[in-house]
This record gives sequence, structure tokens and C-alpha cells, in this order.
Amino acid sequence: MTIATQHATSTATLAVPKPLINLRQICILAPEVLVILQRAQAIRNPDWADYERFKRQLSCHVGWVAKLTVLGTSEAYVTAIEKLTDCLGL
Repeated sequence: MTIATQHATSTATLAVPKPLINLRQICILAPEVLVILQRAQAIRNPDWADYERFKRQLSCHVGWVAKLTVLGTSEAYVTAIEKLTDCLGL
């Protein structure tokens, strides 16, 4: 096996898996997440303090302390936080 073939084979197995939960599902299970994201999107000239504040609020609904097991995953947390940074334009 050549290095090129070996590289092509190894990168093919490193595909990013599809998230187990998406933002729509998160918002259905925890409508508070949608409200938080809408408030974040309404902020004019957001800064990192705004990000930290909204992140703390989201952390009550996704991640380790989430009430629902499906929302307690790292996938749910990352999905919500990525959307937060999009809403704030950071």
C-alpha cells in the first residue's frame, strides 16, 4: 500500500458523523432554548459578556445539567452553543 493510498483510506474513515440531535429537535424538547437564542439575536453590538451570559442560560437546558437525557449530550450542547455564536455574530 502506498502512502497516498493509505492517506486516502485513513481520511475516508475520519468523516464527521451526523449529529444525533439537531437544533430543531432541541427547541422542540426545550422551548426555552429558542427563546434564549431569539433574545441573543436581538442584541445589538454583542460582546463576550453577552456570549457568556447566554451560554450560562443555555447550559441550564443542554449539556450536563439538562433535565432530559437526550439534551444532556455533548452534541446537544455544541449544537446550541454554535447557534448562539451565529446569533451573536461572534
